[in-house]
Amino acid sequence: MSCLPVFRRHNREEIVDDILHGTLVLLETAGDGLSYAPIQGLDTAASALSSIVKMIIKTRDNDQTAVECAEAVNELAALIKETMQKTDSEVKSVQKLDELKDKAGKLKEPSPFLRCLRSEQNAKILDSIKEGITNARSNFTVQGIVMVELLQIQMVGKIEDVGEAVQRMEQAQRFSQEEELLARRLPHRNEAEYRSAINSTKNGYLQGTRVELLADLEAWAKAENNVSHPPIFVLTGAAGTGKSTVAYELARRLEANSNLGASFFFVRGDADLSTTKFVFPSIAYQLARSHPTLRSFILDACREHLAHGETQDIDFQLNELIIEPLKKISADHAPITIILDALDECTELALERIPRMLYILMQRSRDIPFPLRILITTRPELQFEDAFMSVKSDGITKMLRLQDIPRAIVDSDIKLYLDTNLTHLREFGQALPSAAQSRFIDELTRRADGLFIYATTVIRILRGDPDHLLDNMDSLLADTAGAAEDQPDLSELDRLYLVALKHAFPIHSPGFPKTVKAALKDVFGVLALLQDHVSALTIQSLLNIPVADTQSILHRAGAVIFSDPEDKNAPIRPLHASFPQFLIDPDRCTDRDFFVSPSAQHGLHSNMTSCGWTT
Repeated sequence: MSCLPVFRRHNREEIVDDILHGTLVLLETAGDGLSYAPIQGLDTAASALSSIVKMIIKTRDNDQTAVECAEAVNELAALIKETMQKTDSEVKSVQKLDELKDKAGKLKEPSPFLRCLRSEQNAKILDSIKEGITNARSNFTVQGIVMVELLQIQMVGKIEDVGEAVQRMEQAQRFSQEEELLARRLPHRNEAEYRSAINSTKNGYLQGTRVELLADLEAWAKAENNVSHPPIFVLTGAAGTGKSTVAYELARRLEANSNLGASFFFVRGDADLSTTKFVFPSIAYQLARSHPTLRSFILDACREHLAHGETQDIDFQLNELIIEPLKKISADHAPITIILDALDECTELALERIPRMLYILMQRSRDIPFPLRILITTRPELQFEDAFMSVKSDGITKMLRLQDIPRAIVDSDIKLYLDTNLTHLREFGQALPSAAQSRFIDELTRRADGLFIYATTVIRILRGDPDHLLDNMDSLLADTAGAAEDQPDLSELDRLYLVALKHAFPIHSPGFPKTVKAALKDVFGVLALLQDHVSALTIQSLLNIPVADTQSILHRAGAVIFSDPEDKNAPIRPLHASFPQFLIDPDRCTDRDFFVSPSAQHGLHSNMTSCGWTT
C-alpha cells in the first residue's frame, strides 16, 4: 500500500475538517429549499449526503481516501445547491402564473348592456394572459427541461464520484484490517499502554498540581527543533515522588493533541511488563496504529522483520521496527512522543538489559529526522545513570531530578492534594473546625516529606474507614518521639505503613479471626517475594489458603494493596512498589507481626516456584 503524503498532521486535519464541516453546513442550509425543486428526490439526496458526511466525520482516519471521499461529497452537495439556485427562475415563473391568475380574476361577467362597452378592455387583458401563458410554457419547456437534463447528467457523474470515493475508503479499511493482522504478529503487549487498567492507580493527578513541571514537559514534547529541546528527557525521583502520575498525565494530554506516539509503563510483578523483550515491538505497534503517516513504513518493516522470527534481540527490534522506518519520515513532521515509565520496576534479569536498551536508544534516536521525543522515568538507580553517561549525550538527553524542584512547590502541591480530598470527606468537615483542619493538613504535609505516596496513602486510610475518622487521625498524628529512639532511621512513609497495617490488622485483639491471622504472613509473603502478581484463587490452589481469608486480608489492607473484590481471579498488586520493599526490610518494617523474612518464607514458596512462579 502506497504511503500517504507526509505533512504536518494539524494542517491536514484542518483541510479535511474544513471540507467536511463546510459540506455539512451547505447541505443542511439547502435542504429546506430542495423539496420545492423540480427534480424529485433532491431533498432526500441532500439528507442522505448529510448522513454520509457525518459518518465520515465520525470514522475518518485522516488518510487520502477520506479526503477524496469528502471532496466528492462536497462537489455533489455544491451541485445540488446550484440546482436549487437555478430553479429559482422556474419558481419565479410559477409566481408569474399566479399573477396571471390574478389578472384573470379581474374578468367579470358583464351585463348585456355593458358587454360591448368592455369587450375591447377584456380583449386586451385576455391577450396579456395568453402571451404570459405562452412565455411561461416556453420557459418551462425549453429552459427548465434543458437545465434539468444538464443538471441530472452532472449529478449522475458526481454521484458516481462519491460512490467510487466511498469504495476507495472501504478498500482502505479492508487494507487496515489486513495491516492490523500483520501488526498483531509483533510480540507486543496492549497492557503496556498508559490507558491499561493495570495503571489505574497512577491516574491520580489533581488539577492544579505539578503545574510548572507539566508545562515544561509539554513544551519540550511539542517543540519542533532539537537544538534547545533534546530528544530524550529523563525524569528521576525517589520512590513515592509521583513520577508515574506525571507520566500518565502527560500521556493523556499529548494523546488529546495527537502528539503521543506510544507508551510503555513497566509494572513490577507482571511478567510481560517487567521485561525489555516486549518494549520495542509494543512501541512500533502503537506508532503504526496511532499515526497513519507512519503506518505504511512500519508495516513494511514488520514484514521484513517477522521473516526472521517473532522474538528477536532488542537491537534488531529497535533498528528494524522503529529507527529505519522513522528515518523515512519528512523532517517537517509534527513532533511525536514516546513515554517509558518506571524502568526501575523491571525484574533483576531485565535490569541488566535496561542499560543496553538505553544505550542503543540514545545512539540511534539521533538518526530520526523529525522531532521524536522520548520521556523516561525511573528512580535514580546507579546502573541507569551510568548508561546515560556512557555515551556522548550532549544535546541528546535532558535530565531532571524531582528532588531538585523547590520544596515549597512540592509541599504546596501535596497540601492542595490533601485539602481537596479531605474536603470531600463529609465526616472530616464535621469532626474538626476549619482552623483545626488547616493544622491537621499542615502537619500531614510536613510528614509527607515531599512524597506524594504518603499523601495518597493517608487519604486511602481515612477514606476507607470514615466511621473511625478521629481515631485514625489520632493514629496518624501520634507522637513518635519515643519510637524514634528505638527506630532512628524510620521514615515517615514507613511509619505510615505501620499505622495502616496496625489499624487494619489488630491481630492481638480477642475478636480477630484466627484463620486470617494465620494466613496474613503467607499472603504478604506472596505479595513481597514473588515477581509475578497472583490471584486469590491461585493462592488457594498453591498454598491452601481459602479465598475468603485472602479476600478478607486484601479488604483490610486496601490502603496499601490493590485488588478486585468481585473477581477472585484478578491479580493482587501493591499500590506502590515501596510497600513490598518495606515488608522485607527489618530496618523498615519493625513490627514482627508484619515483617516478611525471605529466608523463613523460602520453604513456603518452593512449591510456587516449582509451578513456574518467579521469586
